[in-house]
Amino acid sequence: MTHYEILGLSENASPASIRSTYLRLVQIYHPDHNSDPAAHRKTAEIIEAYSVLGDPQRRAEYDASLRGATPPPPQAQQPDVERKALEPIVCQACGRQNASLRIGMFYWVASLLLVTQRGVKSGLWCERCRARQAAIWSFISGVFGWWGFPWGPIYTIPALYYNAMGGKQIPKDNAALLRLVGFQLFERGKLAEALAALDFSLGFEKDVDSRKFSDALRAMPGSLAPRRLPVFRLLMALPSVTVVVALAVATLAYSSQPSGYEARFEGTKLPDSPAIASKPKSLGAKDRVNALVDELAESVRAHATPAGSHQEGATTINDYELDRAKFAAGPFDKIASEIAPFTGEGAANGDGFASSAYFNSRLMALSVSILNDFDAGRDISREITEVRNLANDERVQPWLASSKYDSSFKALNIQLKYMLRQQRLGVSRSQSESELKGLDGEISAAKNLVEEARASANADDEHKWVTIYNHLVDAYNSNVKWNKRARIAYEKVDLAFNRCLDPAILMSKFQQVNLTTSSQTVDALPTE
Repeated sequence: MTHYEILGLSENASPASIRSTYLRLVQIYHPDHNSDPAAHRKTAEIIEAYSVLGDPQRRAEYDASLRGATPPPPQAQQPDVERKALEPIVCQACGRQNASLRIGMFYWVASLLLVTQRGVKSGLWCERCRARQAAIWSFISGVFGWWGFPWGPIYTIPALYYNAMGGKQIPKDNAALLRLVGFQLFERGKLAEALAALDFSLGFEKDVDSRKFSDALRAMPGSLAPRRLPVFRLLMALPSVTVVVALAVATLAYSSQPSGYEARFEGTKLPDSPAIASKPKSLGAKDRVNALVDELAESVRAHATPAGSHQEGATTINDYELDRAKFAAGPFDKIASEIAPFTGEGAANGDGFASSAYFNSRLMALSVSILNDFDAGRDISREITEVRNLANDERVQPWLASSKYDSSFKALNIQLKYMLRQQRLGVSRSQSESELKGLDGEISAAKNLVEEARASANADDEHKWVTIYNHLVDAYNSNVKWNKRARIAYEKVDLAFNRCLDPAILMSKFQQVNLTTSSQTVDALPTE
């Protein structure tokens, strides 16, 4: 039986027909898929037949032997053009042939001011050599690509992206390349690499013949290899990712400030004097604002109550409480009025420092007035309006809107509305406590009179004193309920003020200060 008969083909069958028939028959008769005892022998005959008919030179010799003629010389059957077409496709840098071969384009960008140049390096590389190319061109673009306006960043970002992806790869070209690479690897007996190449080819472009070839290879023993880790793909992305992370860290380090401004300006050392009026008039704007902030901190420090400390990691945080009853609003208002002119001066307020100092001193003054007036039973509606108007004050608004205190300030205004509803005008907290003591005494006396009336069986007196007793109890309970709501409102507003105040300004002579030690307890208090 001839090789043609084994494959079921005529002697003039095309190479493509021979290959597809071979793959189909192997899939049918391979012992892994066929339990017939003769399957192993049949598979060996099919492979032997294809090894002859699949090679143009060996097929020519075999055809000549079938006809009893002398086989033609090798060069007569293999034109030079066909010989070159069968040369192995390899990496142009290292000479490897495997399933990772790709036609890729790596981009570079170099720019300076208004001049930007860009280019592309294209070629055929394996994944190792593509990782090297990605490192080279991403480094060049990452270091030299950003400095032209506006095209530097516009061109550099996509260049880093394509380089991180292993170079820009045209799907159609790479699909055709990998199909040919897969067939060459198959002919060399590297079934696992051939299968991988065909699978990658199908990922670029769907092709019916490639799919059939891939399925046939998958059925052959030794065609499946352990999955490789994407080490080189990660190495391709690493240079671009490194550049982007470095830029992000540099931008964050440059732009991040705890409150959107410098904590302190470094000015000329000032003489020790408590009053700003005695300081030299020749001081610069920055030094004048710093001196006023020192005065503000000294005013707070004089009455701030230490409340211990706690650890946050390796940092010791000093806790303080601000009992507004110990403060007066006047000194803070005075400092705010002296800082106000500097909020419009760029030298002192280029980063919002003067605006923040003004906001903190003004808000401290208002917090003292509101909380003390609330305890005294005085009307606090005017001060609450002044707090609300701070958000629209041109000396504060631009800084506050971009600071980390904007949301805390909005929460403060909500708490102030709740506090206003709980106020009893004309009744101080001390008066309310005295009322409770008086009512408590009257309730005890009325209770005794009720018991005496019951003991004497005087129904009229019993009814009178029971009515008085119940009225006093209702008044007592109502007063207790109001006192509780008022105290909760006071505690919540006190904490809300502290959350809007910046320790870096308010207590600038201290390090790592916390003004909100009781936040969890106060937040848990009910509002109704």
